[in-house]
Amino acid sequence: MEEALANGPEKCLDYGRYLGERYKDFGNIIWMMGADRDPGPALEDTDMIALGVKEYDCRHVFSAECDPEHSAVDYFSGGRWLDFNTTYTYGIVHTKLLQDYNRTPVVPFVLIESSYEGEHNCSEVQIRRQV
Repeated sequence: MEEALANGPEKCLDYGRYLGERYKDFGNIIWMMGADRDPGPALEDTDMIALGVKEYDCRHVFSAECDPEHSAVDYFSGGRWLDFNTTYTYGIVHTKLLQDYNRTPVVPFVLIESSYEGEHNCSEVQIRRQV
C-alpha cells in the first residue's frame, strides 16, 4: 500500500499496463489485488493498477483478497475490473458465504480463505464442518 501511495495513480496505471502487457499471453493467471489487506487510502491507486492490467489483458479474471471478514466487493465493486468476489472469514463459514451468495447484484464468488487447523482455536471437527 505504501508503494502505491508513494507513486500515485498515474504511475500505478503505468505499472498495471506493464504487468498486463507482460503477462497477457500466459494461460495460467488469475489476477488478485490486496493480499490480506483492505485498500484503505490506496483504493484509487489499486484501481488504477487493475485498470492498467485490463487495458492489455482482458482474458484473465480479476479479484482481490481483503482483510478477514471483508469481501472484495465491499471495496472494489465500483472498480470496473472485479470479475468475481472472494469470501474470507475466520467466523462461521456458511454465514459469510450466504451473505456473499445473497448480494445484489449477483457476483460469482469463491471461498478464498478461512481457519486453518490449530489457528484461532479451530479444531479438526470445525475444519471439516466448514467445507
